[in-house]
Amino acid sequence: MNIQEVESKTQLNRANIRFYEKERLIAPERRSNGYRNYSQEDVDALLRIKLLRELGFSLQAVGQVQRGEADFQELLARRIRETEREERRQQSIRAVCTSMREAGAQYATLNAQTYLNQYYQQLSTPPQRSSALTADVVPPDPHPWRRWLARGLDSALLETLFLFVWCVPLHHFLQGVSDLATTVVGVILMLILEPVLLHFFGTTPGKWLMGISITGRNGEKPSWSQAIRRTWGVLRWGHGFYIPIYNIYRGYRCYKEEMNGEIQDWDWDAETQLYFRDTRQWRPWATVGAYGALIVCMVFIGMASQLPPNRGDLTVEEFVENYQWYAGQLGYGDTWQLQDSGEFLQWDTTMIIVPEPKPPAPLQWTVEDGVLTEVAIDMWEESHWEGNTCLENSGNYSSNVQALAAMALVGARAPLRSSLELLGQAQEWGGEADSGSLTLAGVTLERETVLEGCEGTFMDMLFPLDGVETCSMDMSVTITVEK
Repeated sequence: MNIQEVESKTQLNRANIRFYEKERLIAPERRSNGYRNYSQEDVDALLRIKLLRELGFSLQAVGQVQRGEADFQELLARRIRETEREERRQQSIRAVCTSMREAGAQYATLNAQTYLNQYYQQLSTPPQRSSALTADVVPPDPHPWRRWLARGLDSALLETLFLFVWCVPLHHFLQGVSDLATTVVGVILMLILEPVLLHFFGTTPGKWLMGISITGRNGEKPSWSQAIRRTWGVLRWGHGFYIPIYNIYRGYRCYKEEMNGEIQDWDWDAETQLYFRDTRQWRPWATVGAYGALIVCMVFIGMASQLPPNRGDLTVEEFVENYQWYAGQLGYGDTWQLQDSGEFLQWDTTMIIVPEPKPPAPLQWTVEDGVLTEVAIDMWEESHWEGNTCLENSGNYSSNVQALAAMALVGARAPLRSSLELLGQAQEWGGEADSGSLTLAGVTLERETVLEGCEGTFMDMLFPLDGVETCSMDMSVTITVEK
C-alpha cells in the first residue's frame, strides 16, 4: 500500500511516518520505481508506536522493546511507576495553587519559599532539580564547527578582497604584503562591512552558506547598534583581537561555553541570537568549495600582482614606468631613477652612501611608429686587486639594470597563467653575466660579454683569476621586442 493508505489506516501524519522510518522503527520495501510499498506489518508497527507514544513511552524505549533489547512487561511496570509519581506531583501542584489562590497571593509580594516548602512536602520523593528547571537552559550549540567555518570564510573573503584591490588595481606585489598588514586590514573591513550585512540581511556570506542567521530577541534583523556591538564583541571575546596565543585561548573558551549551553558575551551584550535555518548536508561541501574558490583567487592575485602597470606594445614613457615599478617593488629604486632620456638620475641626494654610488649605464632605445622595439645597454667594469683586497672598482655595470629592463618588457607581454615563471626567468637572466640569448613571451634577451683576467662576477663585482691584479669586463645587452 502507498503512504496515503497508511495515513488513513493509522491516522498519523506523513511527517510522523517518515520520521519513524528515519529512526528505523519501520522499514518499508521499495518498488522498482523507487516508491515505498508499505505492508500490513508496517501498519501494525506504526499503530504500536502510536499507542506507546500516546502512553508517554520515550522513542528510545519503543526502539529497545521493538529490537528485543528490553522486556515489555518491565517497561510497562516502569511507566506505571512514572505515572504514579506524576499523579503525586500533579496533586501537589493543585494543592499549592489552591493555597495561593485562597490566600489571595499576589506576585509582587509572594513568599515563594513558603510555597516551595509546601510543594516539596507534598511529594514523597522531592526532586533535587525538577524537569521544568532542567529545561530552562540554553541548549548546547550542536554545530560549533559550522560557526567556525562560517567565521573563517568571512575573514578569508575580506582578506582576499583587500589583497585583490592592493595587488591588481593598485599594482603591488603580493609578496610585499605582510601577514600582519593583511590581518589588520581584514579586521578593519570586518568592523565596517559585517555590521552592514547583519543589519540589512541578518547574515554574512559565510553564515549564509552554513544556514546561519543573526536575529534580535524577537526574530527581527539586528539594529545598527546591535550589529556593531556584536561584531566588536566577536573581535574582542571570540578572536581576542587576534593576539597570538591569546586568540587560541579565546577560541577554546568560546567552544567550551557553546557546548555548555552558555550565551556568548557578544550575543548577550548585543541582545542577538543565532538561528540555524537548516543543517543540510550540502552546506559544508559548499563552504569547502568556497574555500577552494578563494585559493584559486589567491593564485590569480599572485600572478596578476607580478604584471606591470602597462601591457602590450609600450611607448618609451610606459617602459620607463614599468621599469621604475619593478624597481620599487623589488627594492632597487632607492638610489637611481630611470628617465625618459635613458639616463639615470640620483633619486635621493640627501642620503650619504659610502662609497659614492656609480651611475648605471644609460639605456638606448629604438622606437618605430611610437612603439619601443629595442633596448640596448653597453656596460663595462674594471677592478684592481692586491692579493684578496680590491683597491679600486670602477665602471657602470649593474645586474639590476638589465634584470629590470628585461622584466619591464617581458611583463608587458607575459600571459597571466605563466607570468610568475616568465618573470622569474627574466630576473634570473638579468643576474647573470655570461654571453647568451633567451626568448620569453616574444621578447629576445641577448647578452655578449668579454672578460679579461677575471673568473666572473658576484654582487656586481669582478673577481680576478689567481695572480691577476687588474681584470675587466665589457658587456653589450640587447632586448628586442617581436612585432
